Amino acid sequence: MEPRLSFYPPDHSLFDQPLAISVEGLRPKQEIGLRASLEDERGERFESHAFYRADGEGRLDLQRSPALEGGTFSGLEPMGLLWSLQPLKPHRRLVKRDVERPFRLELEVLERLGASLPGRVLARGSHERRFLGDGVKRLPVREGNIRAILFQPPGKGPFPGIIQIPGTGGGVPESSSCLIANHGFAVLALAYYGYEDLPKNMEELHLEYFEEAVNYMLKHPVVKGPGIGVLGHSKGGDLCISMASFLKGITAIVTINGSIANVATTVRYKDITIPPLGININRVKIDQNGIFDIIDVLNNPLEDPDCQSLIPLEKAEGHFLFIVGMDDHNWKSEFFANEAAKRLQAHGKDKPGIICYPETGHYIEPPYTPLCPTSVHFLVGKTVVWGGEPRAHAAAQVDAWKQIQDFFHETLTGRAKSPDIPAESIIMWQRVMGRAWESRLVTLRGPGHPLGKIFPKSCDRRGLITLSVTPAVGLADQPAKVAIEGLAPLQGVTLRALVVNGQGSLFDACAHYQADQQGGIDLSRDVCRGGDYVGVEPMGLFWSLSPATIEKPYQRLEPEDVESPVKVQITVHREYSQPGAIPGQVLAQTSVERWFTLPDVRRIRLKEGAIRGSLFLPPGNGPFPGVIDMFGDEGGLIEFRSSLLATHGFAALSLPYFNFEDLPKVMDDFRLEYFEEAARFLLRHPKVKKSGIGVIGTGKGGELALSMMTFLPEVVAAVCISGCSSITATALHYGKETLPGLRFNMSRIKILDNGIFDIYEALDDPRNPANSQSRIPIEKAEGHFLFVVGEDDHNWKSSLYAEIATTCLHQHKKANFNLLSYPGAGHRINPSFSPVCLVALDRVLGVPILSGKSNNYQGSSSQMGKKLSLSTNCIEKIANLNGLKNLRILSLGRNNIKNLNGLEAVGDTLEELWISYNLIEKLKGLHVMKKLKILYMSNNLVKDWAEFVRLAELPLLEDLVFVGNPLEEKYSADSQSVWVEEATKRVSKLKKLDGIPVIKQEEGEEGEN
Repeated sequence: MEPRLSFYPPDHSLFDQPLAISVEGLRPKQEIGLRASLEDERGERFESHAFYRADGEGRLDLQRSPALEGGTFSGLEPMGLLWSLQPLKPHRRLVKRDVERPFRLELEVLERLGASLPGRVLARGSHERRFLGDGVKRLPVREGNIRAILFQPPGKGPFPGIIQIPGTGGGVPESSSCLIANHGFAVLALAYYGYEDLPKNMEELHLEYFEEAVNYMLKHPVVKGPGIGVLGHSKGGDLCISMASFLKGITAIVTINGSIANVATTVRYKDITIPPLGININRVKIDQNGIFDIIDVLNNPLEDPDCQSLIPLEKAEGHFLFIVGMDDHNWKSEFFANEAAKRLQAHGKDKPGIICYPETGHYIEPPYTPLCPTSVHFLVGKTVVWGGEPRAHAAAQVDAWKQIQDFFHETLTGRAKSPDIPAESIIMWQRVMGRAWESRLVTLRGPGHPLGKIFPKSCDRRGLITLSVTPAVGLADQPAKVAIEGLAPLQGVTLRALVVNGQGSLFDACAHYQADQQGGIDLSRDVCRGGDYVGVEPMGLFWSLSPATIEKPYQRLEPEDVESPVKVQITVHREYSQPGAIPGQVLAQTSVERWFTLPDVRRIRLKEGAIRGSLFLPPGNGPFPGVIDMFGDEGGLIEFRSSLLATHGFAALSLPYFNFEDLPKVMDDFRLEYFEEAARFLLRHPKVKKSGIGVIGTGKGGELALSMMTFLPEVVAAVCISGCSSITATALHYGKETLPGLRFNMSRIKILDNGIFDIYEALDDPRNPANSQSRIPIEKAEGHFLFVVGEDDHNWKSSLYAEIATTCLHQHKKANFNLLSYPGAGHRINPSFSPVCLVALDRVLGVPILSGKSNNYQGSSSQMGKKLSLSTNCIEKIANLNGLKNLRILSLGRNNIKNLNGLEAVGDTLEELWISYNLIEKLKGLHVMKKLKILYMSNNLVKDWAEFVRLAELPLLEDLVFVGNPLEEKYSADSQSVWVEEATKRVSKLKKLDGIPVIKQEEGEEGEN
């Protein structure tokens, strides 16, 4: 049989739609090449190629087959042939202006001759990639001064309306505007220069022109009011912010790598003028190829005189979403987004959405658009670098496209989208591992495969009722879409999920939903009304799984055999039934498989020297970034995080350190040499990159990760999840050095009314000078730290430990760390969609231990209310503390608090106040804190000694962190000792300042030293 190339959809697809590509009729295990090509409207040719190996039956499916090394991409990338297209002539960008004419994608199947193409052509095929969807109207607009194209979805509407503003390239942004319209939006692609009779150059811009466009959309019969959205990239982004700041009727603003200052040209509105941000061309960097890097050319808009170019975005009434490429080399987009957030919150506005994508450049375009790393800048007139790594950039474009649509749907129609996830959460695993999370994961099928025959969708029909889960088979960290059709309008049902673990224990979850007027339920948009969770939670049935009422409580649902799937049975029942109750009649059911590895990932059990564990290797020859993965004091071999990391391109070593095979049975003193041997083994492995390895650890594993980073040169990155910055429980030895472990005091354990143990206070305080020998000297490390903490961790005080660590690094002039702090999160922070376990049986104590809190696990009233954490909100003033008579610790960091009034209610009890990263300039009101011993108020706005001396009114204050205030920065600029001397002269009772013990001179000394 001759080889045959197939596409699905078969003949044509939309440009932002996934395309399935497969080949049949090859020889078993035959290696071939695939070459893709297309021409844009300027005649520029773009090509990509990849090498593949057919399966045992001579078939190749890009959805499940990883590309071999040697092409324009490698690994499992179903759309890699499209996003890796490269111009034959350098520095060209793929251009599409005529949206009524599709791109024609040409594909060739080639024999592989050695390491290169081309060989003989075995098969050819072509496929149309369209921009204008069926029924979408393209309507030129020449009304008044407006020059634009309106894209109108099929149907009568009304539709949510968007105006899209292009960047400095001018013209009309037709290609992306019509793609958005395909998803149900009325989109006006608005030109403002370089089009028809508009000015040829970007001279002065008048917002009255854009106001005319806004009013046109608001009055249009197909546009749903009462407001519209605006979307802009680069220069278009700052124009969108200007429009929202001055014009009425704009309720949603999305900027893609935009500025918060006006750039390139003067903007006027009525009697208001915003000058352009200044530039300094001396800051241009030119590489050996003559390519310009202009990232530092713009002046700082926060400094005079350039602050006049700042757009007053605090005047806007709409909601903001900032899409940021963290490798943008056009300008500092991440800086602009963060400053926008500060400015909005300082003026009492909602915190904007900010989504940052690592290794992503300036041009974030619709999905599968090839990365443009360099091209000629329209204004600069030279070839400039835009930034971005192709694979990560491609994944970012897929995710950003969905985020933008969800944001506009929610803000313009009120239809709930997926729950808001902080930008830090979205990129947490990406930052941990240094690459973008894959946006599309594998769906596997085919005979002979260990999974058997697998379909991309699980579906059950009972009469006219349909329950579907997509994908039915996927990775455990991959989102799944759950939907029901065919119910009666507004019918109430209960959804249940059931899982049996490896020991035969049953876990379940239940949720109450109500169908819409069409009889449909979609968990990605519909609100759960009760059960084990409430609200819009697309993956709630998965993360809320807990032991069934017939089972022993306090079990964790974590896989022991990562080479077998977790099978989830999902059922739909008539009417609402409560958790643990007998459910109603089954209306539909289906099953789902959640995998923690892929067939092509190799799992190698290790018994190498002293090392024990499992090494997971991705498919391909590598080399791959290497990671050592460790968990906490439960011991044993825990593989699920390592196996998932391998599916995303990491050589991951799951490393046990006690209670496994011939390792010590209990957690006794550790020698770092064991971990050193593991690090050297991994770094020597032929499939691991030689630039150094990373370590990720949770709990006890987190402190071991910090220790490895501090003492072992092989380790260049450490992720500490809910860990301590000191050694705990058992001593750590390395060579002749010993760090003793902090001790647990069992008398400080609290037993709650429901029999659950709260060990939050049990560990000795690492700040006690008597425990200084246990501190890990992380300031010696040269690599990068990431601290991940849950602010509701009740296993121990991980938020405090992270603050101690970061303060230490700051004091040693180190900037090699990031801190991610999650309100409401407990101790065990696992990969996405893992079931939440608030209480678990402790392996050593044999009792249930509290790791976080929810309404289901409240402690006795006598023990409640000693600590209140309200960090990372939009709080503007301290209030409503009446009734908290037992409050000892109050955390208010990262808010918008401007003064300290309101503390009177807790003045007699509060011992610790954490209030860093606020807007406090005056310290009036602090004097009521009669028992305050610890005050962390770094990065506020205190600037003179008259305010600082108010701290002397606190009779018990002994530990103060004040770094980042203007007063401290002024006196520390020349010498840290000057600041310490001046500060302790005014507040003489301090024992510790900015994390450093205060050494006081004996009476009578001259102080020459």
